[in-house]
Amino acid sequence: MAAGLDKPVSKAALRQQARLARLGLPAQVRSSKSAAIASRLSRLKVFKEAQTVFLFAGVGPEVDTSFIIQMAQQQRKAVALPRVILPGRELEFRRVESLGLHTEPGPFSIPEPKTSCPLVPREEADLVIVPGLAFDRSGHRIGSGAGFYDRWLAKSPFIPRVGILFEVQLFDSLPAEDHDQPVHWLVTESRAIRCSCKDEG
Repeated sequence: MAAGLDKPVSKAALRQQARLARLGLPAQVRSSKSAAIASRLSRLKVFKEAQTVFLFAGVGPEVDTSFIIQMAQQQRKAVALPRVILPGRELEFRRVESLGLHTEPGPFSIPEPKTSCPLVPREEADLVIVPGLAFDRSGHRIGSGAGFYDRWLAKSPFIPRVGILFEVQLFDSLPAEDHDQPVHWLVTESRAIRCSCKDEG
């Protein structure tokens, strides 16, 4: 169920609230919900039509994106994952065929593509699937606070964006700043929401 905000709450407090809600899901429940998210995502037209999907490797209590990666590759879609570029705090995406063989721990201990993986220009992305700690029905998101995705998305305004999340991470509304980059769709284990209009089921 979505959470509402009766009074202004800081992003730091919202991050903590969303983290605790996500951590409250047992591992087996997170896994089954992640599979349901992948299944629901597969029914979106924007996913069906995409040939190259920019994704991320979900870790810990995040949505397990291995279901989506496997599904995309079974449909012969190209899958690219982000690699953090320091000190500029930017992202680049590289194509992967196997999470185990073609990734290595990045600076934040998140699996990233090895530098031997082919670099995929942003212009080739048909869809980008975005992580976040919290989302609202308008598509606003709160991430970890580093701003990697906001910077990347600001340079890619025409690429369709889907936020994937558990229902416990969905809020009625979130504070948004000028630099925050919203997503166009949300997919949870229960529904898909087009953020500019009503639920798609």
